[in-house]
Amino acid sequence: MISVLKGNTTAWIGIVLAVAVLLLLGHVARPVVYLSNDVDLYQKIAENAWTGSDMLKSEYPPLATALFAMVDPPAFPPPFPDVWRAFILLASIGAAVWAAVRFSARDALGILLSISATMLLLGFDVTWGRYDILVGILLLMTWLAHRHEKYAASGLLLMIAAALKLVPFALFPLLFLATPNKSRRSLVWGTLGGVTFATALPFLILGTVGTIENILYMSVYHSSRGVQLESTWSGLTIFTEMLHGDKATMLFANGVHENIEVPKFIHFLSIVLVVAGLAGVYWQTARKRSGDLALPFLAALSWLIAVSTVLSPQYAVWILPLILFWSVERLFEKKQKNRCMVICILAIGCAIALLTHWLYPNRYEALLDQKHIFPVLVLNLRNALFFALTGICYFASTSKSRSTSAG
Repeated sequence: MISVLKGNTTAWIGIVLAVAVLLLLGHVARPVVYLSNDVDLYQKIAENAWTGSDMLKSEYPPLATALFAMVDPPAFPPPFPDVWRAFILLASIGAAVWAAVRFSARDALGILLSISATMLLLGFDVTWGRYDILVGILLLMTWLAHRHEKYAASGLLLMIAAALKLVPFALFPLLFLATPNKSRRSLVWGTLGGVTFATALPFLILGTVGTIENILYMSVYHSSRGVQLESTWSGLTIFTEMLHGDKATMLFANGVHENIEVPKFIHFLSIVLVVAGLAGVYWQTARKRSGDLALPFLAALSWLIAVSTVLSPQYAVWILPLILFWSVERLFEKKQKNRCMVICILAIGCAIALLTHWLYPNRYEALLDQKHIFPVLVLNLRNALFFALTGICYFASTSKSRSTSAG
């Protein structure tokens, strides 16, 4: 324990202050969490999981459903929203403790500051009021573990993130390709450990029947989803309709507003673009076979978000902590050669967050009503920035002059 406390005194003072800020944010976010429809849904799913009185109708992966149930055990007196806030705090601080023990106090401070800044930039509705902040934390920890050559830990953490939201599964090829050949066995064992944990916990908490019901309901739910209001495809359609003096027709289904004016072939086109874009990032990473995974991670995730037919405001939470940690750290490197590129990535990430915060939740109804073009322009600008982020991260990762120092 003494060895953990050794290091930069300034970093440890910063950690104490960062924890205090995080606690303050949790207190300020209390009304938002209590009014959150998503947190209310999590509670209902948890109650259904424990009572087992009806089919377990959860549109979330079994690990997420099991997590909701663990936060709300039977006969547990504290209100669910308060326990949920406490859980987010514990997860954030726990990630920092893990980084301090395994790596350095500076990494722990970076995690806490990145999480706090993400909450401020994106707003409390999509951070404290959604569980996606956990995915963002786990992806940040995955990158850190891989950077410090803790390959087993990186595989385990990525699988837990993927079991919560599925999308991070797309990052595993990048993790595998960037791992040295002699260390891939360690990565595979860690990955198998993560898969085992993510599979066993739902069966333990939900039971066999509950887990199977969860998987079946989730599969039907997501296979029937249309093109979401906030997606790139919907944004362009709304803009085109408004230019012609019309409104795009919306249908409320699966808990979101779907744009039924978007052509049917867009679903197929989206899949093709996802596959093609990911293949490009995989190919580039396979060519390098080493180096920092931050840029390939960001390129892959931002591309998935940009071309998907479903784009919820909380998706930005997956990438923002990594953007903030990586870019700020690089800016403080004395030998950083591509400082302009780093500033661009940081600026784009912050702009995505601020534009998302501006739109959701206060101007969501204005976007839905389509009476004024400005919210639609903001939506399309935000979505365009996901493409810009993909491009700059992809091409920056090809630069041989880029500093890849671990710092």
